[in-house]
Amino acid sequence: MEDTKSKLQEGSAVESLTTTTYCVTGATGYIGSWLVKSLLQRGYRVHATVYVLSKLLTEEAAFQFANENSIDLVSVITTTVAGPFLTSTVPTSVQVLLSPITGDSKFSRILSAVHSRMGSIALVHIEDICSAHIFLMEHDRAEGRYICSAHSSVISQLVDRLAKEHPFSNMQSLRFLQKRTLVYVLSKLLTEEAAFQFANENSIDLVSVITSTVAGPFLTSTVPTSIQVLLSPITELEDSYVSANVIEPAVNGTLNLLKSCLKTPSVRRVVFTSSISTMTAKDSAGKWRSVVDESCQNPIDRVWKTKTGAWVYVLSKLLTEEVAFKFANESSIDLVSVITTTVAGPFLTSTVPTSVQVLLSPITGDSKFSRILSAVNSRMGSIALVHIEDICSAHIFLMEHDGAEGRYICSAHSSVISQLVDHLAKEHPFSNMQRLVEEEHGSVPSEISSKKLRDLGFNFKFSLEDIIHHTVSSCVNCGFLCPTVN
Repeated sequence: MEDTKSKLQEGSAVESLTTTTYCVTGATGYIGSWLVKSLLQRGYRVHATVYVLSKLLTEEAAFQFANENSIDLVSVITTTVAGPFLTSTVPTSVQVLLSPITGDSKFSRILSAVHSRMGSIALVHIEDICSAHIFLMEHDRAEGRYICSAHSSVISQLVDRLAKEHPFSNMQSLRFLQKRTLVYVLSKLLTEEAAFQFANENSIDLVSVITSTVAGPFLTSTVPTSIQVLLSPITELEDSYVSANVIEPAVNGTLNLLKSCLKTPSVRRVVFTSSISTMTAKDSAGKWRSVVDESCQNPIDRVWKTKTGAWVYVLSKLLTEEVAFKFANESSIDLVSVITTTVAGPFLTSTVPTSVQVLLSPITGDSKFSRILSAVNSRMGSIALVHIEDICSAHIFLMEHDGAEGRYICSAHSSVISQLVDHLAKEHPFSNMQRLVEEEHGSVPSEISSKKLRDLGFNFKFSLEDIIHHTVSSCVNCGFLCPTVN
Protein backbone atom coordinates (compact mmCIF):
# COMPACT_ATOMS: atom_id res chain seq x y z
CA MET A 1 0.00 0.00 0.00
CA GLU A 2 1.28 3.45 -0.87
CA ASP A 3 2.28 5.47 2.16
CA THR A 4 -0.24 8.21 2.82
CA LYS A 5 0.59 11.79 3.68
CA SER A 6 -0.93 14.64 5.58
CA LYS A 7 -0.41 17.92 3.81
CA LEU A 8 -0.77 21.45 5.04
CA GLN A 9 -1.22 25.02 3.90
CA GLU A 10 -0.16 27.86 6.25
CA GLY A 11 0.92 25.40 8.90
CA SER A 12 -1.84 23.13 10.26
CA ALA A 13 -1.64 19.39 10.86
CA VAL A 14 -4.01 16.48 10.48
CA GLU A 15 -3.58 12.75 10.89
CA SER A 16 -3.42 10.61 7.74
CA LEU A 17 -6.38 8.46 6.90
CA THR A 18 -6.89 6.08 3.97
CA THR A 19 -6.19 8.69 1.28
CA THR A 20 -4.01 11.73 0.83
CA THR A 21 -5.26 14.34 3.26
CA TYR A 22 -4.66 18.05 3.21
CA CYS A 23 -5.36 20.42 6.08
CA VAL A 24 -6.10 24.00 5.02
CA THR A 25 -6.04 26.70 7.66
CA GLY A 26 -7.94 29.92 7.06
CA ALA A 27 -10.34 28.04 4.80
CA THR A 28 -12.88 30.87 4.71
CA GLY A 29 -10.29 33.29 3.28
CA TYR A 30 -9.76 34.06 -0.39
CA ILE A 31 -6.87 31.68 -1.07
CA GLY A 32 -7.97 29.15 1.55
CA SER A 33 -11.52 28.72 0.21
CA TRP A 34 -10.33 28.31 -3.37
CA LEU A 35 -7.59 25.93 -2.28
CA VAL A 36 -10.21 23.72 -0.61
CA LYS A 37 -12.20 23.71 -3.85
CA SER A 38 -9.10 22.89 -5.93
CA LEU A 39 -8.09 20.01 -3.68
CA LEU A 40 -11.59 18.52 -3.65
CA GLN A 41 -11.77 18.72 -7.45
CA ARG A 42 -8.54 16.71 -7.59
CA GLY A 43 -10.02 14.01 -5.39
CA TYR A 44 -8.15 14.73 -2.17
CA ARG A 45 -9.58 14.52 1.32
CA VAL A 46 -9.62 17.96 2.95
CA HIS A 47 -9.73 19.01 6.60
CA ALA A 48 -10.31 22.73 6.97
CA THR A 49 -10.04 25.10 9.90
CA VAL A 50 -12.22 28.20 9.79
CA TYR A 51 -13.17 31.18 11.91
CA VAL A 52 -16.49 31.18 13.79
CA LEU A 53 -19.50 30.38 11.58
CA SER A 54 -21.64 32.92 13.34
CA LYS A 55 -23.73 34.99 11.03
CA LEU A 56 -26.70 33.37 9.37
CA LEU A 57 -25.62 33.95 5.78
CA THR A 58 -22.09 32.71 6.44
CA GLU A 59 -23.35 29.51 8.04
CA GLU A 60 -25.92 29.02 5.30
CA ALA A 61 -23.27 29.41 2.59
CA ALA A 62 -20.93 27.07 4.47
CA PHE A 63 -23.53 24.30 4.68
CA GLN A 64 -24.51 24.77 1.04
CA PHE A 65 -20.90 24.52 -0.10
CA ALA A 66 -20.27 21.54 2.22
CA ASN A 67 -23.30 19.67 0.86
CA GLU A 68 -22.30 20.33 -2.75
CA ASN A 69 -18.74 19.15 -2.14
CA SER A 70 -19.36 16.25 0.28
CA ILE A 71 -17.65 17.98 3.20
CA ASP A 72 -18.68 16.68 6.62
CA LEU A 73 -19.65 19.93 8.34
CA VAL A 74 -21.06 20.30 11.85
CA SER A 75 -21.98 23.65 13.45
CA VAL A 76 -21.73 24.36 17.18
CA ILE A 77 -24.11 27.13 18.27
CA THR A 78 -22.37 28.67 21.25
CA THR A 79 -24.26 30.52 23.94
CA THR A 80 -22.55 32.99 26.32
CA VAL A 81 -19.19 31.39 27.04
CA ALA A 82 -17.58 32.11 30.41
CA GLY A 83 -15.12 30.71 32.93
CA PRO A 84 -11.31 30.92 33.07
CA PHE A 85 -9.39 32.18 30.04
CA LEU A 86 -5.89 32.08 28.56
CA THR A 87 -6.13 35.24 26.49
CA SER A 88 -4.17 38.35 27.39
CA THR A 89 -7.39 40.40 27.54
CA VAL A 90 -10.74 39.59 29.13
CA PRO A 91 -12.94 37.90 26.49
CA THR A 92 -15.94 39.85 25.24
CA SER A 93 -18.43 37.20 26.40
CA VAL A 94 -17.01 37.40 29.94
CA GLN A 95 -17.27 41.19 29.91
CA VAL A 96 -20.89 40.90 28.76
CA LEU A 97 -21.70 38.46 31.57
CA LEU A 98 -20.04 40.65 34.20
CA SER A 99 -21.49 43.96 32.97
CA PRO A 100 -23.99 44.15 35.88
CA ILE A 101 -20.92 44.24 38.16
CA THR A 102 -18.67 46.48 36.08
CA GLY A 103 -21.44 48.81 34.97
CA ASP A 104 -20.00 48.93 31.44
CA SER A 105 -22.88 50.35 29.39
CA LYS A 106 -21.70 48.89 26.08
CA PHE A 107 -21.69 45.32 27.39
CA SER A 108 -24.83 45.91 29.45
CA ARG A 109 -26.67 46.80 26.25
CA ILE A 110 -25.48 43.57 24.65
CA LEU A 111 -26.66 41.55 27.65
CA SER A 112 -30.05 43.30 27.57
CA ALA A 113 -30.35 42.73 23.81
CA VAL A 114 -29.68 39.00 24.20
CA HIS A 115 -32.25 38.78 26.98
CA SER A 116 -34.77 40.72 24.89
CA ARG A 117 -34.33 38.36 21.92
CA MET A 118 -34.06 35.05 23.80
CA GLY A 119 -36.02 35.69 27.01
CA SER A 120 -33.10 34.56 29.15
CA ILE A 121 -29.30 34.39 29.21
CA ALA A 122 -27.94 30.97 28.20
CA LEU A 123 -24.51 30.11 29.58
CA VAL A 124 -21.84 27.48 28.99
CA HIS A 125 -18.46 26.92 30.64
CA ILE A 126 -15.37 27.28 28.42
CA GLU A 127 -14.32 23.69 29.15
CA ASP A 128 -17.76 22.39 28.23
CA ILE A 129 -17.87 24.26 24.92
CA CYS A 130 -14.42 22.94 23.99
CA SER A 131 -15.40 19.42 25.02
CA ALA A 132 -18.51 19.75 22.85
CA HIS A 133 -16.40 20.71 19.83
CA ILE A 134 -14.16 17.67 20.31
CA PHE A 135 -17.15 15.40 21.00
CA LEU A 136 -18.88 16.45 17.78
CA MET A 137 -15.67 16.09 15.77
CA GLU A 138 -15.21 12.50 16.96
CA HIS A 139 -18.81 11.24 17.02
CA ASP A 140 -19.70 9.28 13.87
CA ARG A 141 -23.36 10.33 13.89
CA ALA A 142 -22.85 14.06 14.44
CA GLU A 143 -24.48 16.12 11.71
CA GLY A 144 -26.09 19.52 11.26
CA ARG A 145 -26.33 22.16 14.00
CA TYR A 146 -26.07 21.77 17.79
CA ILE A 147 -26.97 24.32 20.48
CA CYS A 148 -24.51 24.19 23.38
CA SER A 149 -26.21 25.65 26.48
CA ALA A 150 -25.62 24.31 29.98
CA HIS A 151 -27.89 26.72 31.90
CA SER A 152 -30.13 29.70 31.30
CA SER A 153 -31.39 32.40 33.65
CA VAL A 154 -33.61 35.43 33.37
CA ILE A 155 -31.64 38.58 33.90
CA SER A 156 -32.88 39.23 37.45
CA GLN A 157 -31.73 35.75 38.54
CA LEU A 158 -28.41 36.26 36.83
CA VAL A 159 -27.89 39.58 38.62
CA ASP A 160 -28.76 37.97 41.97
CA ARG A 161 -26.19 35.21 41.37
CA LEU A 162 -23.53 37.73 40.40
CA ALA A 163 -24.30 39.83 43.50
CA LYS A 164 -23.99 36.76 45.70
CA GLU A 165 -20.63 35.83 44.15
CA HIS A 166 -19.25 39.35 44.05
CA PRO A 167 -21.17 41.93 46.13
CA PHE A 168 -20.51 45.42 44.83
CA SER A 169 -22.04 48.77 45.62
CA ASN A 170 -22.59 49.87 42.04
CA MET A 171 -24.28 46.62 40.96
CA GLN A 172 -26.49 47.38 37.98
CA SER A 173 -29.93 45.76 38.02
CA LEU A 174 -30.51 46.55 34.32
CA ARG A 175 -34.03 47.57 35.22
CA PHE A 176 -35.37 51.06 34.64
CA LEU A 177 -33.04 53.38 36.48
CA GLN A 178 -34.51 56.26 38.43
CA LYS A 179 -34.27 59.49 36.53
CA ARG A 180 -31.45 61.67 37.63
CA THR A 181 -29.37 64.43 36.21
CA LEU A 182 -25.86 63.46 35.19
CA VAL A 183 -23.50 66.38 35.32
CA TYR A 184 -20.11 65.65 33.79
CA VAL A 185 -17.52 67.76 35.56
CA LEU A 186 -14.31 67.36 33.60
CA SER A 187 -12.37 70.28 35.01
CA LYS A 188 -9.92 71.12 37.72
CA LEU A 189 -10.22 69.82 41.28
CA LEU A 190 -11.39 73.12 42.75
CA THR A 191 -14.12 73.40 40.13
CA GLU A 192 -15.32 69.89 40.96
CA GLU A 193 -15.21 70.61 44.69
CA ALA A 194 -17.27 73.77 44.20
CA ALA A 195 -19.72 71.89 42.01
CA PHE A 196 -20.36 69.23 44.68
CA GLN A 197 -20.75 71.87 47.36
CA PHE A 198 -23.32 73.72 45.25
CA ALA A 199 -25.10 70.45 44.43
CA ASN A 200 -25.38 69.46 48.09
CA GLU A 201 -26.72 72.84 49.07
CA ASN A 202 -29.35 72.79 46.34
CA SER A 203 -30.33 69.06 46.40
CA ILE A 204 -28.93 68.39 42.93
CA ASP A 205 -28.13 64.78 42.12
CA LEU A 206 -24.56 65.16 40.84
CA VAL A 207 -22.27 62.52 39.41
CA SER A 208 -18.67 63.23 38.45
CA VAL A 209 -17.22 61.21 35.59
CA ILE A 210 -13.44 60.96 35.60
CA THR A 211 -12.58 60.29 31.97
CA SER A 212 -9.58 58.56 30.58
CA THR A 213 -8.50 59.34 27.02
CA VAL A 214 -11.73 59.74 25.03
CA ALA A 215 -11.71 58.68 21.38
CA GLY A 216 -14.09 57.68 18.62
CA PRO A 217 -16.34 59.64 16.22
CA PHE A 218 -16.85 63.34 16.88
CA LEU A 219 -19.22 66.15 15.88
CA THR A 220 -16.87 69.08 16.42
CA SER A 221 -15.45 71.05 13.50
CA THR A 222 -11.91 70.32 14.66
CA VAL A 223 -10.29 67.08 15.77
CA PRO A 224 -10.64 66.84 19.58
CA THR A 225 -7.45 67.25 21.59
CA SER A 226 -7.78 63.79 23.17
CA ILE A 227 -7.84 62.17 19.73
CA GLN A 228 -4.86 64.21 18.56
CA VAL A 229 -2.97 63.03 21.63
CA LEU A 230 -4.04 59.44 20.99
CA LEU A 231 -2.86 59.56 17.38
CA SER A 232 0.38 61.40 18.03
CA PRO A 233 3.52 59.50 16.97
CA ILE A 234 4.66 58.26 20.36
CA THR A 235 7.07 55.71 18.90
CA GLU A 236 7.85 53.69 22.01
CA LEU A 237 4.20 53.17 22.90
CA GLU A 238 3.31 52.40 19.27
CA ASP A 239 6.09 49.84 18.93
CA SER A 240 5.18 48.25 22.26
CA TYR A 241 1.52 47.98 21.27
CA VAL A 242 2.32 46.45 17.86
CA SER A 243 4.68 43.93 19.44
CA ALA A 244 2.22 42.86 22.13
CA ASN A 245 -1.01 42.87 20.13
CA VAL A 246 0.03 41.94 16.59
CA ILE A 247 3.51 40.46 16.33
CA GLU A 248 3.55 38.21 19.40
CA PRO A 249 0.12 36.61 18.75
CA ALA A 250 1.06 35.96 15.10
CA VAL A 251 4.42 34.47 15.98
CA ASN A 252 3.07 32.38 18.85
CA GLY A 253 0.21 31.08 16.72
CA THR A 254 2.63 29.96 14.01
CA LEU A 255 4.95 28.31 16.53
CA ASN A 256 2.03 26.47 18.13
CA LEU A 257 1.06 25.08 14.73
CA LEU A 258 4.58 23.92 13.99
CA LYS A 259 4.88 22.36 17.44
CA SER A 260 1.70 20.42 16.68
CA CYS A 261 3.36 19.19 13.49
CA LEU A 262 6.16 17.67 15.54
CA LYS A 263 3.61 15.60 17.42
CA THR A 264 2.05 14.29 14.19
CA PRO A 265 4.34 11.78 12.43
CA SER A 266 2.22 11.78 9.27
CA VAL A 267 3.02 15.44 8.55
CA ARG A 268 5.58 15.50 5.75
CA ARG A 269 5.66 19.14 4.71
CA VAL A 270 4.25 22.52 5.72
CA VAL A 271 3.50 25.15 3.07
CA PHE A 272 3.51 28.65 4.52
CA THR A 273 1.64 31.42 2.70
CA SER A 274 3.79 34.52 2.67
CA SER A 275 3.33 37.83 0.86
CA ILE A 276 5.03 40.07 -1.69
CA SER A 277 4.89 42.70 1.05
CA THR A 278 7.96 41.00 2.52
CA MET A 279 9.95 41.85 -0.63
CA THR A 280 11.46 45.02 -2.05
CA ALA A 281 12.82 45.98 -5.48
CA LYS A 282 15.26 48.49 -3.98
CA ASP A 283 18.70 47.67 -2.68
CA SER A 284 20.25 49.02 0.53
CA ALA A 285 21.22 52.23 -1.30
CA GLY A 286 17.66 52.78 -2.49
CA LYS A 287 18.46 51.95 -6.12
CA TRP A 288 16.20 49.78 -8.25
CA ARG A 289 17.25 46.18 -8.82
CA SER A 290 16.88 44.82 -12.35
CA VAL A 291 15.48 41.51 -11.03
CA VAL A 292 13.59 40.80 -7.81
CA ASP A 293 14.05 37.21 -6.66
CA GLU A 294 13.54 35.35 -3.38
CA SER A 295 16.68 36.89 -1.86
CA CYS A 296 15.32 40.46 -2.07
CA GLN A 297 13.64 40.47 1.32
CA ASN A 298 12.59 43.71 2.96
CA PRO A 299 14.99 44.21 5.93
CA ILE A 300 13.13 44.00 9.23
CA ASP A 301 15.05 46.91 10.77
CA ARG A 302 14.15 49.10 7.78
CA VAL A 303 10.45 48.35 8.24
CA TRP A 304 10.66 49.26 11.93
CA LYS A 305 12.52 52.46 11.08
CA THR A 306 10.55 53.78 8.10
CA LYS A 307 7.05 52.58 9.07
CA THR A 308 5.75 53.10 5.56
CA GLY A 309 2.23 52.08 4.43
CA ALA A 310 0.88 48.81 5.92
CA TRP A 311 4.13 48.43 7.89
CA VAL A 312 2.47 46.47 10.69
CA TYR A 313 1.22 43.82 8.24
CA VAL A 314 4.63 43.70 6.52
CA LEU A 315 6.43 43.33 9.84
CA SER A 316 4.05 40.62 11.00
CA LYS A 317 4.63 38.60 7.83
CA LEU A 318 8.41 39.05 7.95
CA LEU A 319 8.83 38.10 11.60
CA THR A 320 6.37 35.21 11.43
CA GLU A 321 8.10 33.71 8.40
CA GLU A 322 11.53 34.21 9.96
CA VAL A 323 10.49 32.44 13.17
CA ALA A 324 8.77 29.67 11.18
CA PHE A 325 11.90 28.84 9.16
CA LYS A 326 14.13 29.01 12.24
CA PHE A 327 11.89 26.61 14.17
CA ALA A 328 11.48 24.33 11.15
CA ASN A 329 15.25 24.10 10.63
CA GLU A 330 15.89 23.39 14.31
CA SER A 331 13.15 20.75 14.42
CA SER A 332 13.73 19.14 10.99
CA ILE A 333 10.31 20.20 9.67
CA ASP A 334 10.11 20.42 5.87
CA LEU A 335 8.85 23.99 5.39
CA VAL A 336 8.24 25.74 2.08
CA SER A 337 7.04 29.33 1.70
CA VAL A 338 4.90 30.67 -1.16
CA ILE A 339 5.36 34.42 -1.67
CA THR A 340 2.03 35.51 -3.07
CA THR A 341 1.76 38.59 -5.23
CA THR A 342 -1.56 40.42 -5.78
CA VAL A 343 -4.10 37.59 -6.06
CA ALA A 344 -7.16 38.18 -8.23
CA GLY A 345 -9.80 36.41 -10.28
CA PRO A 346 -13.09 34.80 -9.18
CA PHE A 347 -13.76 34.23 -5.47
CA LEU A 348 -15.91 32.09 -3.16
CA THR A 349 -15.90 34.41 -0.17
CA SER A 350 -19.02 36.30 0.92
CA THR A 351 -17.19 39.63 0.61
CA VAL A 352 -14.85 40.93 -2.08
CA PRO A 353 -11.27 39.97 -1.10
CA THR A 354 -8.94 42.81 -0.15
CA SER A 355 -6.45 42.00 -2.93
CA VAL A 356 -9.25 42.25 -5.50
CA GLN A 357 -10.37 45.61 -4.10
CA VAL A 358 -6.77 46.83 -4.27
CA LEU A 359 -6.48 45.79 -7.92
CA LEU A 360 -9.79 47.44 -8.84
CA SER A 361 -9.18 50.66 -6.90
CA PRO A 362 -8.46 52.65 -10.11
CA ILE A 363 -12.03 51.76 -11.14
CA THR A 364 -13.77 52.15 -7.77
CA GLY A 365 -11.81 55.21 -6.71
CA ASP A 366 -11.49 53.83 -3.16
CA SER A 367 -8.70 55.95 -1.67
CA LYS A 368 -7.79 53.41 1.00
CA PHE A 369 -7.07 50.68 -1.54
CA SER A 370 -5.56 53.13 -4.04
CA ARG A 371 -2.97 54.03 -1.42
CA ILE A 372 -2.10 50.36 -0.99
CA LEU A 373 -1.73 49.91 -4.75
CA SER A 374 0.51 52.99 -4.94
CA ALA A 375 2.59 51.78 -1.98
CA VAL A 376 3.17 48.40 -3.64
CA ASN A 377 4.15 50.11 -6.90
CA SER A 378 6.50 52.42 -5.01
CA ARG A 379 8.23 49.52 -3.25
CA MET A 380 8.28 47.05 -6.15
CA GLY A 381 8.32 49.29 -9.24
CA SER A 382 5.31 47.48 -10.69
CA ILE A 383 2.22 45.49 -9.71
CA ALA A 384 2.76 41.72 -9.81
CA LEU A 385 -0.38 39.63 -10.33
CA VAL A 386 -1.39 35.99 -10.09
CA HIS A 387 -4.71 34.26 -10.76
CA ILE A 388 -6.40 32.58 -7.79
CA GLU A 389 -6.31 29.20 -9.54
CA ASP A 390 -2.59 29.54 -10.27
CA ILE A 391 -1.69 30.47 -6.68
CA CYS A 392 -3.65 27.46 -5.38
CA SER A 393 -2.04 25.19 -7.97
CA ALA A 394 1.36 26.50 -6.86
CA HIS A 395 0.59 25.59 -3.24
CA ILE A 396 -0.33 22.04 -4.26
CA PHE A 397 2.63 21.77 -6.66
CA LEU A 398 5.10 22.80 -3.95
CA MET A 399 3.49 20.45 -1.48
CA GLU A 400 3.95 17.49 -3.78
CA HIS A 401 7.29 18.22 -5.46
CA ASP A 402 10.15 16.37 -3.77
CA GLY A 403 12.67 19.03 -4.77
CA ALA A 404 10.76 22.00 -3.31
CA GLU A 405 12.62 23.93 -0.59
CA GLY A 406 12.85 27.46 0.73
CA ARG A 407 10.87 30.43 -0.62
CA TYR A 408 9.13 30.81 -3.99
CA ILE A 409 7.78 34.00 -5.56
CA CYS A 410 4.52 33.29 -7.34
CA SER A 411 4.03 36.01 -9.96
CA ALA A 412 2.46 35.33 -13.35
CA HIS A 413 2.65 38.87 -14.71
CA SER A 414 3.68 42.35 -13.65
CA SER A 415 2.68 45.75 -15.00
CA VAL A 416 3.54 49.33 -14.20
CA ILE A 417 0.51 51.18 -12.90
CA SER A 418 -0.18 53.04 -16.17
CA GLN A 419 -0.35 49.74 -18.09
CA LEU A 420 -2.54 48.20 -15.40
CA VAL A 421 -4.97 51.13 -15.53
CA ASP A 422 -5.13 50.80 -19.33
CA HIS A 423 -6.00 47.10 -19.03
CA LEU A 424 -8.67 47.86 -16.43
CA ALA A 425 -10.14 50.67 -18.55
CA LYS A 426 -10.33 48.37 -21.56
CA GLU A 427 -12.13 45.68 -19.57
CA HIS A 428 -14.42 48.02 -17.63
CA PRO A 429 -14.63 51.57 -19.05
CA PHE A 430 -15.69 54.00 -16.33
CA SER A 431 -15.82 57.76 -16.19
CA ASN A 432 -14.09 58.20 -12.82
CA MET A 433 -11.11 55.96 -13.62
CA GLN A 434 -8.31 56.95 -11.26
CA ARG A 435 -4.87 57.66 -12.69
CA LEU A 436 -2.25 56.95 -10.07
CA VAL A 437 1.08 58.73 -10.10
CA GLU A 438 4.04 56.48 -10.79
CA GLU A 439 7.52 56.86 -9.39
CA GLU A 440 10.08 57.60 -12.10
CA HIS A 441 12.57 54.78 -12.55
CA GLY A 442 14.79 56.18 -15.25
CA SER A 443 15.02 52.65 -16.66
CA VAL A 444 13.00 49.52 -17.29
CA PRO A 445 11.04 48.53 -14.12
CA SER A 446 12.34 45.62 -12.06
CA GLU A 447 11.34 42.12 -13.13
CA ILE A 448 9.52 40.33 -10.29
CA SER A 449 10.80 36.88 -11.08
CA SER A 450 9.21 33.48 -10.55
CA LYS A 451 12.17 31.77 -12.24
CA LYS A 452 12.82 29.53 -9.24
CA LEU A 453 9.23 28.25 -9.35
CA ARG A 454 9.19 27.88 -13.14
CA ASP A 455 12.55 26.06 -13.13
CA LEU A 456 11.02 23.49 -10.78
CA GLY A 457 8.46 22.73 -13.50
CA PHE A 458 5.47 24.92 -12.58
CA ASN A 459 3.51 26.53 -15.42
CA PHE A 460 1.12 29.45 -15.02
CA LYS A 461 -2.21 28.92 -16.74
CA PHE A 462 -3.74 32.41 -16.82
CA SER A 463 -2.66 35.52 -18.76
CA LEU A 464 -2.85 39.10 -17.52
CA GLU A 465 -5.97 39.61 -19.62
CA ASP A 466 -7.54 36.48 -18.06
CA ILE A 467 -6.83 37.72 -14.55
CA ILE A 468 -8.41 41.12 -15.14
CA HIS A 469 -11.36 39.73 -17.10
CA HIS A 470 -12.21 37.09 -14.47
CA THR A 471 -11.82 39.64 -11.66
CA VAL A 472 -14.05 42.26 -13.25
CA SER A 473 -16.68 39.69 -14.32
CA SER A 474 -16.90 38.23 -10.82
CA CYS A 475 -17.26 41.68 -9.27
CA VAL A 476 -19.97 42.68 -11.76
CA ASN A 477 -21.84 39.43 -11.07
CA CYS A 478 -21.78 39.97 -7.30
CA GLY A 479 -22.82 43.63 -7.62
CA PHE A 480 -19.53 45.14 -6.47
CA LEU A 481 -19.06 46.78 -9.90
CA CYS A 482 -21.79 48.21 -12.08
CA PRO A 483 -22.28 46.55 -15.48
CA THR A 484 -20.85 48.53 -18.37
CA VAL A 485 -23.08 49.72 -21.19
CA ASN A 486 -21.89 48.59 -24.61
